[in-house]
Amino acid sequence: MELASPGKYFDVINGAQLWTQTFGVPVPAGGTNRAPEVRRYTLVQANYLRTQLRLYVQLSDESFSRNYKVVSVGKMVSFSQPETQLDKFSNLHILWQNGASAFTYAVVSPEGGIMRQEIYDYVNARPRLGVADDGGIVVINGVRRIKPEEIPVLKSPNEVSPKP
Repeated sequence: MELASPGKYFDVINGAQLWTQTFGVPVPAGGTNRAPEVRRYTLVQANYLRTQLRLYVQLSDESFSRNYKVVSVGKMVSFSQPETQLDKFSNLHILWQNGASAFTYAVVSPEGGIMRQEIYDYVNARPRLGVADDGGIVVINGVRRIKPEEIPVLKSPNEVSPKP
């Protein structure tokens, strides 16, 4: 069975490489004694239509000959210099400025999935990446914005059933 669909135009644009680092993909628990696979994270800045400066994470093999995934992690300002750190699980932690006093924090897995994304506001001191006492990567300074889905839903007194 053949299925046809209308064509769609799209643009292919080049981006500017901001940072790159190779890492070993952790072998799953109970896995074989093989050497870890080596991959590369690359941060790429792309200016689409000169009005939308965006930050991407490219996940490839060590030699750039095979791309596993390219994921957009968000908009950025032109003068932003993203901070990056890898944790013990080879997750990429990125913090970059996306507005006058706003910063985005994202965590990308070795498979290219966005595990976490948060916004921090510059209040008294600029947000930056640091290492917690337990060895994890955290955002230091700034104030995290609460996402709408994190705000608890409160019921009005009329919606609450009376207690017996």
